[in-house]
Amino acid sequence: MRRLVLALPVLFLLGCSEAVEVGGVECPYCHVMNPPGRTYCQDCGRRVAKYPSRQSPSSGTTAAQTATSGPTVQGAKVKTICFGGESINLTSHLVSGGITVFDFYADWCGPCKSLGPVLEKYVQSTPDVFLRKINIKEWGSPVAEKYGIRSVPSIWIYGRKGQVVAQGINGMGSVQQALQQALQ
Repeated sequence: MRRLVLALPVLFLLGCSEAVEVGGVECPYCHVMNPPGRTYCQDCGRRVAKYPSRQSPSSGTTAAQTATSGPTVQGAKVKTICFGGESINLTSHLVSGGITVFDFYADWCGPCKSLGPVLEKYVQSTPDVFLRKINIKEWGSPVAEKYGIRSVPSIWIYGRKGQVVAQGINGMGSVQQALQQALQ
């Protein structure tokens, strides 16, 4: 078993994408994608598999969330949708009827580490606002290139109807201003 764990990074480096799906571990209960190496789900708190799933993630909507009124909830209020800089489509992660905040960040970024928890706390306490976190991993990654990310943190906000409210903002004051505008 120990040999398999050590061999997984080597297989990835050799381009053996069929051996391991890079991008996280899908929770078997709530179907939220979790960062690689997590033992417990960041959404429901239940134990997740030790190794990444080969299945693609589902919508991440639980039965309880489907039964609630208001915006169509797609997973948690705060959800990481990109762990390793892979290309994604933002519009497929918009929360219908809610305000969606996309936080482009990097694990090595100091300002991202300080803004992230403040932003998460603000989103948790604000109704109808949902946060989707995107780890660009490094400059030149597919997601950074696709969206023209030249500095992190970079916050993009989409309104209730899917329209762009703000792009490229990076301070909590600017984020709050844009969110107040979107909430009206």
